[in-house]
Amino acid sequence: SDFLQHLLALVHPDRLLRDATATGAGIRVAVVDSGIDRALISEKHGRTMAIEGAVFVPHNQEPLPYNGTASAPHGTTVADIILSIAPNVALYSADVFGPGGGSEAVEKVDLGVHHRQVGGKPRHEAL
Repeated sequence: SDFLQHLLALVHPDRLLRDATATGAGIRVAVVDSGIDRALISEKHGRTMAIEGAVFVPHNQEPLPYNGTASAPHGTTVADIILSIAPNVALYSADVFGPGGGSEAVEKVDLGVHHRQVGGKPRHEAL
């Protein structure tokens, strides 16, 4: 039908990736991965990036502070891809693979996001 064709044209990847108004401004993206290397991302994108974050570890009630580094390069690569598509998003680095991280740390991030969605108090203010 004409409506379906119109709808498919609106969400076509070429249109979305080439839309000059789709900059990500006003959007916050959490990279739940190995953290984001703030200096590397800032250098690559030619501006200082104000990235908030935390390091989530098992058996700690509160996350550790984010110091602008990553525990492995993968999260930085993911952030780079996001910024290549939407250069004005606000990034949040949720390092779940840092010191002793893993599936338990991911569960803590999930719980914090869930609380935020249903209006409860998140585990970390930046979530």
